[in-house]
Amino acid sequence: MRSYQRWAACAAVVGLGIILTTGRADDDDKKIRDKVEELAGVAAKKPDDLQKKAEAWVKEAKPDLEDVMGLLKKRMKDGSGGFGIGKTATGKLDDGIEARIEKLAKAGPSDGDLMNKADLIQALNRTRAIAAIAKASGTNKAGAAAKWQDFVKRMAEGSDDLSKAIESGKAKEIKKAANNLHSSCVDCHAEFR
Repeated sequence: MRSYQRWAACAAVVGLGIILTTGRADDDDKKIRDKVEELAGVAAKKPDDLQKKAEAWVKEAKPDLEDVMGLLKKRMKDGSGGFGIGKTATGKLDDGIEARIEKLAKAGPSDGDLMNKADLIQALNRTRAIAAIAKASGTNKAGAAAKWQDFVKRMAEGSDDLSKAIESGKAKEIKKAANNLHSSCVDCHAEFR
């Protein structure tokens, strides 16, 4: 009987640890999401202040860059996952910033994309904020700091260029800018993922 009680006590402690750890991870994810959203607002309104604010936050919070970059991934229908495009989670394959950039690079903008410019520009402000965080975070890969900074610069410039192209509404410019941004992602992932 005592072994059963010990086993039950151990199981309870492990279960409690999992619950507490999961709750803490959810809190961290929300803090990261909220900070990226705040920095996206800075990117939209005061872009010259963005890098300084991102550096201050990275120095203070020391976020896990993988969690930050994960916000570019697909948003699930229940709203979990990355930011997605627009206010409502669709669960569609392109309801993620990275997926939408890839779609724009391959096929150009749809009529829906051109009707929802504000949603795309908001997504790119988030991308720009994530690029600023990535620049401030740097890399731990030995001898790769210059390469990392080059990729981050391409991501930031690509986000800005795609925003301008979307504002113009010119499909050819959007596709070209999306291709440049998508290429920066693919090249970086080949080196650092």
